[in-house]
Amino acid sequence: MKKLFALLFITSLGSEIVQAQSSNESEMGFLRLEATAGIYTTKDIFTDIEYPTSGVWGKNATGTYFLGISFFRYKKLEVGVSAGYQKAYISNPVYSFDYNTGINIEDNLDVTYLTFIPNVRLNWVSSEDNKFEMYSSFGLGLTNVREDYEVQTFRDDSYLIPAFDITGFGIRLGNKFGGFMEVGFGTKGLMRAGLSLRL
Repeated sequence: MKKLFALLFITSLGSEIVQAQSSNESEMGFLRLEATAGIYTTKDIFTDIEYPTSGVWGKNATGTYFLGISFFRYKKLEVGVSAGYQKAYISNPVYSFDYNTGINIEDNLDVTYLTFIPNVRLNWVSSEDNKFEMYSSFGLGLTNVREDYEVQTFRDDSYLIPAFDITGFGIRLGNKFGGFMEVGFGTKGLMRAGLSLRL
């Protein structure tokens, strides 16, 4: 009888240890909220707009702005989603040939990008007090491109293009509330910075 109780105790203790280990390794829920601003994006690589891209990504293009949330963590891996916005305005006229009149029509154009992108993040260095992190991430999603012409409204268009983002190197400073800087390539820009809140 004593052996049976001892066996039951060891079994229950072992299951508690396994549960504790698994809970430390993985988490699910709203884990991290981030707001990011970036510059020098690559959305124009995939657009089919009929004008030189250099005319878009000048002084009349905004930066790109993203809100993101992480909802699953396993060891050093973190999974989340982000939604972003960017706008470009062509102040120089966009010329198009009107075959009915035989003349070029001058026009102005607004382009709006709305992006949704799931991402996976690797926190490859974390301090024991959680006040310092170094990480990389990768994301793949879709961008809705909306073209609004000022004069030739019949040319207005909306379509989807692929969206991707690679964060080659990121640093986060702070405990529950912190700031971060990143260098990457893709829809969030070449250089990014933002604020982060652990939930």
